[in-house]
Amino acid sequence: MRRNPHYQLKFISGTPYLIAFGQSTAEFKQDIQLNESSMFLWNHFEEVSTAEELATLYAREFSIPSEEFPTLETSIDRLIASFYHRGVLIPDNSDYIGKEEFCTSLAIAGLTVKLYGARACFVNDLFAFECNSNTPAAKDTQEISVQTAPPPHNKTGKLLLQSKELAVLEGEDRYYLFFPSLTYIREAHISFDGRHASIYCKQAQTEECKQETFSVMATLFMYFAGRHNMIVIHSASILYRDKAWLFAAASGIGKTTHTNLWQEFVKTPLINGDLNLISNESGKPVIHGIPWCGSSGIYDSYTYDLGGIILLKQDPNNECVCLTDEQKILSISHRNISPAWTCDLQENNIRIIESIYSDILVCSLKCTPTKASVICMQDAIDTYLP
Repeated sequence: MRRNPHYQLKFISGTPYLIAFGQSTAEFKQDIQLNESSMFLWNHFEEVSTAEELATLYAREFSIPSEEFPTLETSIDRLIASFYHRGVLIPDNSDYIGKEEFCTSLAIAGLTVKLYGARACFVNDLFAFECNSNTPAAKDTQEISVQTAPPPHNKTGKLLLQSKELAVLEGEDRYYLFFPSLTYIREAHISFDGRHASIYCKQAQTEECKQETFSVMATLFMYFAGRHNMIVIHSASILYRDKAWLFAAASGIGKTTHTNLWQEFVKTPLINGDLNLISNESGKPVIHGIPWCGSSGIYDSYTYDLGGIILLKQDPNNECVCLTDEQKILSISHRNISPAWTCDLQENNIRIIESIYSDILVCSLKCTPTKASVICMQDAIDTYLP
């Protein structure tokens, strides 16, 4: 737990008060009178993380008998809740999980995602990625909690972006995410390192809320993956000659149509129908299976060597077009949907693209929605591969 930095302890005519200033006055926060007990607690809030630890300090200071400790702990717990409600205390990383129970751990792209909340809060697609006894050790862990309790009131910071789908506020130790187009999601929080996140929702176990929660989880995971040099490309993918091939384009251009043509005429397996997670693993570009796949329902949990990224363009003819290095980098960047909320995040996205583009086939395919477009691209791939 952390004290709100926009309150100061001040004695007025010998009586201790928490006096609001700065942002707290802008939010019409009230000054709060303290007594000896609450002043002691205020001075020690940041030394501990639980009501029990705080009660232990208090009992030692004021020589409280052991038989009174449970009552003391309950009283301190209520005071903490009151201070959170009034904005005197603000969350730290330990508050992301709240009182939600651990649900399960997922293994995605060499990372562990720990879910907190009732199992019924999560869509079934996630459980295809559950960790088991054969799961390799993860590079890092992200914790995501789904909470139905109202989010903390105190949210101040710099507005980074605002659209009809997403608004991002940069706070002191986290990003606050707001989703105006979603009905059941109040907001989400994620720490700067991506390891701790909370989703605050309404009616968490309804099917509609589960789907919206799943969508928000994608944003939280993509941010965390970006911290580990992975980006997500808006694309549909197939497996051909033991490599993954991504067909990228804006919505409505024909990614699904084209990959379905490959499946029909070349019998290639489909990997993901909408989103593909890319990284450079020891100098080798790969894609990792993720559960998010738009509305396609097509995904798997495996990792594949990446053969290339093909930028689709509708055209009356079928032609594979070479691109300059600048065109390759910018074209991939335009199809990247990983968070680019700050200059540093976008620079990292571009660095990842620069680390992979020269080791794969990147080209533009002018095409018709016919078998001829598949033959054209298949010939280009077969020529490119040794």
